[in-house]
Amino acid sequence: MPNSNSHFMFYAGLHFKTCPIEIREAWNAVTHPETVQDCIYKVTKQNLEFVNIGTCNRFDICIFGKVTRSQVLEIFYQLALPNFNKYNLTHLIEHPEKISNYLQIYTDANALKHLFKITASLDSLVVGEQQILGQIKSAFKKCSELGFARKNAHKIFTQNFRVAKKIRNETDIGKNSVSVGHAVIDTTHQVFESLHAKKILIIGAGSMAKIIAKNFFCHGVKSLYIANRTFEKAELLANDLQFAIPQKLIETLEQIHQYDICVVAASGNEIIITNETLKNFKKKRQGNLTIFIDVSVPRKIASDVNDIDNTFVFYIDDLDKIMEQNRSLRQQSAKQAEHIIEEEVQNYIHLCKQKENLLHVAKMHRWLKKTITYEVERYLYNSSRGKNILPNVVADAVAKRIVSYSAQLSRLNTKLETPPQTVGEMLEFLFKLSEQEELEFTKNKPIENVIQLKQKKAR
Repeated sequence: MPNSNSHFMFYAGLHFKTCPIEIREAWNAVTHPETVQDCIYKVTKQNLEFVNIGTCNRFDICIFGKVTRSQVLEIFYQLALPNFNKYNLTHLIEHPEKISNYLQIYTDANALKHLFKITASLDSLVVGEQQILGQIKSAFKKCSELGFARKNAHKIFTQNFRVAKKIRNETDIGKNSVSVGHAVIDTTHQVFESLHAKKILIIGAGSMAKIIAKNFFCHGVKSLYIANRTFEKAELLANDLQFAIPQKLIETLEQIHQYDICVVAASGNEIIITNETLKNFKKKRQGNLTIFIDVSVPRKIASDVNDIDNTFVFYIDDLDKIMEQNRSLRQQSAKQAEHIIEEEVQNYIHLCKQKENLLHVAKMHRWLKKTITYEVERYLYNSSRGKNILPNVVADAVAKRIVSYSAQLSRLNTKLETPPQTVGEMLEFLFKLSEQEELEFTKNKPIENVIQLKQKKAR
């Protein structure tokens, strides 16, 4: 990790909390990493490592290397510039500085923390959704295959995915779903432990019916039927799902006792299931439990259906209570996840600083060894020529070389612009190790010429 005056990582992006969709569309239209790479090079003149993450709710870029905040703003401006006219955003062409109102920019530890939060789905529209993890893995894989995500990106994203897995394993962030489709499943599990052998009827053929059907299928349901007033719509949905059987509504209601679970997700204002509809239902069910779930507004199942023995009726308000409870449980899990992320970020920064400190210590070791070796060899050389040099003179020469830069700082009363955060930064400040690495020692020369600073760039 570089010193405190530079950044090892930038995370910048626009998402649903800060940027309205009509503006976000200009960036969401950018889908190819090659376009992002060209823009980053155009602005920075560097082949920086990056991973761009685009979803329906966000457009983010994770950049590794030396880049400034103003360059990040310019990168986002240049990326969307071709689309500003298309999406009627000409005011952003005339006033590019306004982009900063929508853009979130994080650096170093904060950037790392934000990446971990996003991947763990703590910053999603639905907290705990698993889809974002797959999207980020896909984005990283694509940038990696194209050579845009290399050593630094691999190190960060490997840690990122490990943290996401840890949060999934150690919290309930992915459990207690908050969608209607999952709430239907949770409701049925209040009565039936397993749905595998249950016969299920869904009345309705719209988007909600489709979502609920898919949730049942994912939980191992084998017998699923779709009924609708218009049979063609039921047939169309069943064909789309490929695992459901279409039914005519009138005929299905006559045989409704055959189903263990009935979910109504239908439009219209008329009641579909009443006590009259369920005439002789109790007798035909022969004591077997039945669940009716009505997610329609207005309701399609009469309230007195709940009076039939061994029959359980749930309405959308009942599902709302389950979803609200699950939202509360997810928020508790989110707090646990935040704590895990904070620990992981601090551990990562600690390891980076530890590595940086060791690199500076290694530099100092090489410089001291070089300095001492030179003075010892010079002493031996002069001794071989009959010169009588006392050991304390050699020690004094070594000491003077070691403290020469620190002495200069003291004479000039140099003040720290930014207090050193690590041992490595303090060593760099006191001894200027980055320059000492370039010092040349020349044997058998007068003392004033023994150290020469390489002037490679000047040559």
